[in-house]
Amino acid sequence: MTTLFPKIALFLNMCLFRVKPEDLPVSKNLLIHCIAATTVVFMIRNIMLTDSSGAVVYALIQSTMLGVSLYLFLKMYKKTERWLQSASALYGCSAFMVAIALPILAFAGPDVIFDPTFDLTKILVVVTSLWYFIVTIFILRETLEISNFGGFGMAILLEVMIGLSMAGITGLTGPL
Repeated sequence: MTTLFPKIALFLNMCLFRVKPEDLPVSKNLLIHCIAATTVVFMIRNIMLTDSSGAVVYALIQSTMLGVSLYLFLKMYKKTERWLQSASALYGCSAFMVAIALPILAFAGPDVIFDPTFDLTKILVVVTSLWYFIVTIFILRETLEISNFGGFGMAILLEVMIGLSMAGITGLTGPL
C-alpha cells in the first residue's frame, strides 16, 4: 500500500503536466497494474452510463484498443522502445482521470451526456472530459515527439480507432 500513493502522485503530476512519460520507470509490473486499473474504471464508468450487460466487454475492448492504438502509433513513428513507459503513462493517466470523473458521473446519472439541461454537473463532466483529452494529447506529443497539433490529431485518431472497434464489435455481435 505504501508504494501505491507515490504512483498515484506520479500520475497526478503527469495529468498536471509536471512530469513526462519518460519520467516513469520502465516496468512491466507498473504497466500491468495500470492496464488493470484502467480496465476496472472503464467497467465502472460503462456500468454507470449504460443499461447494457455488455458494459464489461466494452471496457475490455476499450482498454485493449487503447494499447493497440498506442502500439501502432509507436510502430508508425519507429519508437516502439518507448512502449512500457508510454503505455504506462496512457493507461495510468486514463485510470486516474476516469476515476476522478466517477463521482461526478454517479451524481449526474446515466443520462448526463444526452440531458439537454446545462448545470454545474454537466460543466464538470465536460471539463474532466476535456482535461482527459488534453492529457492524452500531452502523452502522445511527448512520446512520439510531435507538435501539439500532431498530438491533437493522434488523440483524435486514437478515439476514432476505439470508437470504430466498438462499432465493429457491436455490428458483428449486436448489442452486448
